[in-house]
Amino acid sequence: MMKTVLLCVVYTFVSVSAAPLLLNKDLLTKRNPGVATLTHASYRETTRTGMADEGYVRYLYMVPTTAQKSYLEDGVASGPLLHTPVVHRNLTPDYSRGEVMTEMVGVSDCRKWHAVLVGLWNGAVQTYLYFTGVKTDDGKWKWTPYTNLQELVDFVHGMLPGEKFKALVRKGVGAHEFFLKLFTSYA
Repeated sequence: MMKTVLLCVVYTFVSVSAAPLLLNKDLLTKRNPGVATLTHASYRETTRTGMADEGYVRYLYMVPTTAQKSYLEDGVASGPLLHTPVVHRNLTPDYSRGEVMTEMVGVSDCRKWHAVLVGLWNGAVQTYLYFTGVKTDDGKWKWTPYTNLQELVDFVHGMLPGEKFKALVRKGVGAHEFFLKLFTSYA
């Protein structure tokens, strides 16, 4: 009997705790023990009526803790509160190969496109993954990997008007190489 109760408790704990790390408003306000550093900035351009238009853009810089596996092994997901999150498995380290996430830097309009840099440490070498996601006509996300940072910068430069990028920078973004290259591309 005691063994059954213990198994039920363990199953309940695993079921509740097994979830992707959500990159949403809740993470920004409540934080997460798997995240050591989190910086966020957003810019929303509004019309004279006060209604938001297509001018929304966000920046996120995240550094996970060294004890990140239990918080990230089910993936990284995004989406507004009270909606089914979209899990981005391609942003999750391969812990079976010894990978650990060192950082994640992203910029997005949160509706039509995302651009993300993920730093990975494999115990000997630091590597980077570069991805973009574009929402297709059927509402699904099409993720495209890139081989270098310049391709990621070129994608963002093509998607984000310079005045909106500069407004986001004024809100406060980190001096990461990704954003320094973006800043130079808009000069």
